[in-house]
Amino acid sequence: MPESDPRFKFLSGQVAEYPDPKNRIRQYAIRKQKIVIVTADDLNLLESGKLEVETTPDRTGKRVKLGSVSGDKKVRIIRSDCPELEAKEAPARFTVLLEWDETTTEPFPDLELWDNGGSRRITPISQTDNFLLSGDRDTNPPPPRPPIAASEPLNTAESDFKLVSSDDLDNYRQYSGPCTIPTVAVLDTGIKFNLNNLGEPTLPNPYVYRDANNQERRFRLAYQDQPIKDCNAMYDNHLGYCAIRSYGQQEFLTSLSTRLAQLGQARSTPPNASQVRNSPYDDYRLIDRNNRNQLLDARHGTTIAAIIQQNGDNAPILPVKAFDNLGFSTLFDVLNALNYVLHRRDVDDIRVVNMSWIFGRDEPLFRDKIEQLMRAGVFVVAAAGNEKQTADPNLDNIPVYPACYSIDFPNVITVTSVMQVYSSGQSKLHLGHSIAGKLLSDLLQHTGLFSSQNGLAKPQKNGYVAVENYSCRFVNVGVVSTYGHFASPFWNGAPLRGSSFASAFVSGFVVRQLHERPDLLPAGTVSKYTMAEVRQELLSAMSGTDRRLREGYVSGGYYLDGYGAEA
Repeated sequence: MPESDPRFKFLSGQVAEYPDPKNRIRQYAIRKQKIVIVTADDLNLLESGKLEVETTPDRTGKRVKLGSVSGDKKVRIIRSDCPELEAKEAPARFTVLLEWDETTTEPFPDLELWDNGGSRRITPISQTDNFLLSGDRDTNPPPPRPPIAASEPLNTAESDFKLVSSDDLDNYRQYSGPCTIPTVAVLDTGIKFNLNNLGEPTLPNPYVYRDANNQERRFRLAYQDQPIKDCNAMYDNHLGYCAIRSYGQQEFLTSLSTRLAQLGQARSTPPNASQVRNSPYDDYRLIDRNNRNQLLDARHGTTIAAIIQQNGDNAPILPVKAFDNLGFSTLFDVLNALNYVLHRRDVDDIRVVNMSWIFGRDEPLFRDKIEQLMRAGVFVVAAAGNEKQTADPNLDNIPVYPACYSIDFPNVITVTSVMQVYSSGQSKLHLGHSIAGKLLSDLLQHTGLFSSQNGLAKPQKNGYVAVENYSCRFVNVGVVSTYGHFASPFWNGAPLRGSSFASAFVSGFVVRQLHERPDLLPAGTVSKYTMAEVRQELLSAMSGTDRRLREGYVSGGYYLDGYGAEA
């Protein structure tokens, strides 16, 4: 991947391939950055300049002192806004991103902290590199699967990020209100506050959109009046969270201020990082590959949220923006986002986190967050990934995460897309995944081509096969599609394709089940055994099981029906 790729400009050309021969997916990380977990006391010493940062000895025994870390602490030492949520008796810990200028012998060195005299070494509790969340080992890291398949869209590099306005707050405060339904946190590209161009025709109320049935709808968010306890400078945090570190940097803030002025929305004071943190705005837009002047308002996170809410008893959504306008994230952004979700768990009654994306590493710090969610009684609904995102769609051969955590953590429900297959006599028909295949199926079934007069039997349903990534070990359920496509949640919306959207349907199903069966999942800390029992109850409540799925694609053969493009 060339470092000159314009999509990586926000990383200042510091992206490099991570050398790991054990990993079966090509991984990229940001050079001259390190994620460390440190105690609050050690972090205070670091921020006050009383600790020095050095690399561990390289192969020649050489260390490099990283003086630039403490040279500009506000830029070089970035603590997560919310601390690690550990047991109350444990010392407070923070996820911290360290950044430096010095050139090191190793491209991704480990770090040590020393007091100023060099007499006491402090080893971080844990540390790792700041990876990009990427997919295919043979191509550039792809963004989350675009919500429009037919137009073959590309990402636009232009962000239209907006800050939460007083009108936004008034609307969601008024509409959200008290709710007995559990909340679904959506870790994605955010949510579009102003909905006036989602669905046609445009409605006079910018907070209302038309669903696939041409019915007026509006989003219900997990609005909170009170600030989050123990989290940094989040007094005005009401609608959700933007966890993207680069959006809080001066370059992005300056660009945002300029764009607002050009739109006639200049502010009396320039935008600041705190305002950005409190604005989980979905700026993920697409341009049509065939008409580069055509901008498609295909917001990934907004689409995911609409599917969940329409199929989940209108459950409140907590939008957590962990992916930027290009569909990229970093490990630090995701850890930061999950710390926030864990702190909002009790006050919002979060029971489901939707993760419609994949990561190519079993990273211990990420794994720890999944386990913390399990103990908190929170299900993670994870996309299995799409067939073109990995060189092999079988997750047994190329595992991706969080999808493959389902084998270790029973709070993870991994989802793929499946489709119906047919047979006629001894001949099995698998008509393909495309719209053309769908039309051919209609032709065969409805024009009389298969008839006794022609000597051919009418096709009979013969089970399901996976359309996207699959595994008899890791994948828990397949959502039945119409030859790979699902119905859009928006009026006149193009069909959707991808395990991202299959996951959203399952998130809606899970939160609906938890709402209708409040005794299914106990409050407070939940054991691994209990989560396994509840997951099995949820899977058993799906539409059914299928032998073909069980033997080749989905553990247990579970499927969820009713969401295809013609459903």
